[in-house]
Amino acid sequence: MADINIDLKKMRNASAKLAAKEYMFSNVRRTVSLSRWKLPEEIKQKKEISKRIEQVLKQLQKAEQMMHEIKTTTNSCISQYMQMENGLTENAKKFL
Repeated sequence: MADINIDLKKMRNASAKLAAKEYMFSNVRRTVSLSRWKLPEEIKQKKEISKRIEQVLKQLQKAEQMMHEIKTTTNSCISQYMQMENGLTENAKKFL
């Protein structure tokens, strides 16, 4: 039977890094959103800045959502692996 070795510490660290990246995207999105209101109206209209900022905000929100989904999936995998490992350990004790 093949061994599957998963380093849960690395997985948890990766999940924490994903949470930090999600937070970073959120902060950048908020900063960009707030900065849009600081621009003079004539500049926003002349260069279609508002439209461009909206596109940037959508991309940042999409990246933030992706980080959240990856983090959620990673945490779910960790939980499922730990449950399976505990179940296998309990079953192995029955045979000993």
